[in-house]
Amino acid sequence: EPAQSIRLSAKGFDAYAPTVEVGSSIILDAVTVSEDTALTVTADNQIVTATISEDQRITITAVEEGTGSVTIHAVTPGYM
Repeated sequence: EPAQSIRLSAKGFDAYAPTVEVGSSIILDAVTVSEDTALTVTADNQIVTATISEDQRITITAVEEGTGSVTIHAVTPGYM
């Protein structure tokens, strides 16, 4: 089973201490190791929302102040 990696990049984004101002969004470009890999995102919709587009851009929007979480899940057909 190959290792799965997702590379995220966004100008000014710090993955260790990410901050998004209320009402603002950041867009992350996600790059996976396989074209067949399907990405999904879930978020704490009270604090932040997250969506993913067909071109693997993840948009995270701050809804209100606080600490929220976003989970990115990758699935490649034929692997667990």
